[in-house]
Amino acid sequence: MIARPTIKTDLLNAAKDDYQALNTLISSLSE
Repeated sequence: MIARPTIKTDLLNAAKDDYQALNTLISSLSE
């Protein structure tokens, strides 16, 4: 079994995905 920080990592990855999606949306709007 992997140690417990997996939840934290999942949250960080989700936040990173949201951030990238937001950047994509902003850049597509500003074109």
